[in-house]
Amino acid sequence: WIGGSDGFLVNSQKVLKDLLTVIRKVNPQIVILLNPDDYHKDHKKAYVIGIDAVELASRHAYVEYGEAVDIPLILISDGLNLLSHPDIVVDISKVYKDKKNALLESYESQLDRDLLQFSDGLSTTRGARMKVDHAEAFNIGKIPSRPMLSGKSTQALLDLV
Repeated sequence: WIGGSDGFLVNSQKVLKDLLTVIRKVNPQIVILLNPDDYHKDHKKAYVIGIDAVELASRHAYVEYGEAVDIPLILISDGLNLLSHPDIVVDISKVYKDKKNALLESYESQLDRDLLQFSDGLSTTRGARMKVDHAEAFNIGKIPSRPMLSGKSTQALLDLV
């Protein structure tokens, strides 16, 4: 996590500035954040840092970290605290085995067999509802200072589905 250790994420000015710089450099069309209601302390902190960085990235200030960007779509991911009524469910069957498992396995805290089994079961269950092998659920996130979705947000969402 931007040079940090798994399990020891710190919400600091340095981490926020580093993430702000990355967001402005990459100019993503979609940002996926962890569920703020997740049980894991790193996940909760990552959401706060992420939403703060996205909001700062959209402001025409802090030019030393790059030019302002407008991120059309923010998605909040499912986690161990499941989204009971997700806004969107996305078919991930084509990337599940190679990319999803590799991502989970890259974090030491996620190597627990129970967590990998849970992730597989959840994506299979979400997928069954769509009649595909694997799917992930998301809620649509909003920047606190911009609670309305823009036309760009709507188009990015339509492109995703």
